[in-house]
Amino acid sequence: MEYKALVLNTNHDNVIPEIKILNTDDLNHDVLIKVSYASVNYKDGLAMRPKTRVVGEYPTVVGIDFTGTVVESNVEKFHIGDEVIVTSHDILKYRNGGFAEYASVPASEVTLLPESLSLKTAAIIGTAGYTAALSVYRMMQQTNPMKREPVLVLGASGGVGSVACAILDRLGYPVTAVSRKKDTAQDYFKNMNVKEVMHPDELTEEPLKPLGKMICIAVIDPIGGKYSSYLLPHLNYEGVYLLSGNTAGAKFETTVFPFILRGIQVIGIDSVNNNLKDVLWGLIATDYKPRNIHALCDREITLEDVPQALEDILEGKMMGRTIVKL
Repeated sequence: MEYKALVLNTNHDNVIPEIKILNTDDLNHDVLIKVSYASVNYKDGLAMRPKTRVVGEYPTVVGIDFTGTVVESNVEKFHIGDEVIVTSHDILKYRNGGFAEYASVPASEVTLLPESLSLKTAAIIGTAGYTAALSVYRMMQQTNPMKREPVLVLGASGGVGSVACAILDRLGYPVTAVSRKKDTAQDYFKNMNVKEVMHPDELTEEPLKPLGKMICIAVIDPIGGKYSSYLLPHLNYEGVYLLSGNTAGAKFETTVFPFILRGIQVIGIDSVNNNLKDVLWGLIATDYKPRNIHALCDREITLEDVPQALEDILEGKMMGRTIVKL
């Protein structure tokens, strides 16, 4: 069966995106899915830069998360007609992601769609939202959820950050959102009911200190870098720092004092290698479900629009979630 896909190929150090007609006979993993929606993620954008090595080899079809309907399955868990979600698809290992009308993936990457979510709303959540949900889940494991103390969210206008703000609002936590779009996205943050919006430069105005004023019980950080250095000293006693990304840098500086004098923890968030997908998607569909999921979706685009969207996300021009209708 022929299908349309966005294929990335290389010409020296450049990536050339092209819509091509492929055949499902060449797809040979556990579950074949007719894709309904895909989401645009930062990792997909990195595939436009060969030196980042997020892709095993070119030509390839990226798209690390998507939703759709099972049309073939060789595992007992999934049946023809099942509506499913795929998140954290391994584009380093496999060459057929969600920016296509059909995708074939290992069963380990597939989750049945909860009844209270649609294929579209699940795509809006996607890998970014799943990462946000995992961050909140780990936070609530390590803190006293009865207190509902303030939480600070970095990269709050991006995919992980925006869904984290929305989940925390649903759960009743006061949220401080940190974003470079503080002045241009006021309506967006108002829809998420955040308590306060800060520009990241405000975090670094004072000299770095071993300990500072305690301002929050947790930080959800999908960007990393120097902001981790400045925020670790400001966590409340027994606070948690939940780190899931490195768009602002791969290194940070700290001392032992926040750990030995305030008992804080730094928790790494890995959305790929965990066994909580069914649990977390169940929570996303119920207790964690944002009050207005559709407000998180900034754009709905077509496959032909994806190359520009990949450039936009790398350049920080995107807000919230962008989904692709197939």
